[in-house]
Amino acid sequence: MKSSSLAATTTALLSFSFTLLALATIPVIANSESQIENNAIPNCNAYIATKGSSEKPVTDINGNAVKTSMDYYVIPANAKGDVGRSGGYGGISLITGRHGNGLMDVILHPNISNHGIKIRFSQAGYSSDNIVMQWSDLKFIFSALPGKPSWSVDNYDKSLTQWFITDGGVEGNPGGHTLLDWFKFESDGGRNTYRIIHCPSVCSTCGTLCNHIGLSPDAVCLQHLAVLPNNLPALSVKIVPAAAPCVC
Repeated sequence: MKSSSLAATTTALLSFSFTLLALATIPVIANSESQIENNAIPNCNAYIATKGSSEKPVTDINGNAVKTSMDYYVIPANAKGDVGRSGGYGGISLITGRHGNGLMDVILHPNISNHGIKIRFSQAGYSSDNIVMQWSDLKFIFSALPGKPSWSVDNYDKSLTQWFITDGGVEGNPGGHTLLDWFKFESDGGRNTYRIIHCPSVCSTCGTLCNHIGLSPDAVCLQHLAVLPNNLPALSVKIVPAAAPCVC
């Protein structure tokens, strides 16, 4: 009887040990020190309940479905959800990066009348009609620039305590090695207005950042895009067809 009890206990301990080992080997893309001290990895739970919206298409400023075969400008929406700019800034653009390593930082253009740089969306999942769906994994590609760079979440900036967005993404290849390059649209409740989310689902076993994109001002008041924790506001945007960019 004692032998049977000891064997059962040993089996349970071995099972628990293997479970701990499996959890320890799941990759977590983050700086562990900054995660704890600065809440750098936000909580994804706030978004889990909203994934039912994934069956709905993303629509442009005119109410038409956004397509992966077209170029767009992404502009901030004002607080009322009407066409406009956030705090007097223009559309999504780029500026020389903070580290001098060749990467550019993604920002809002400081000129309110500037639409920014054209963006084309590349979807991880197959869509026969090229329609972009809410909560689908997307690459945000600067289609008019040489090499067509795409968005990516940069390494954690300890000095500024932020995860900034850069143009360091690579084309295609959904999976763990491109985890930081994928973003999603989620309705913010307004008319044709959306939040941009970084919460990739292209790797089911990878730990990841998971929260909305917001603004982080620098010393000269440029608004940099960054992954922000839940207690900071998200950037609401509208999508304007590049072929007819008037937002009057």
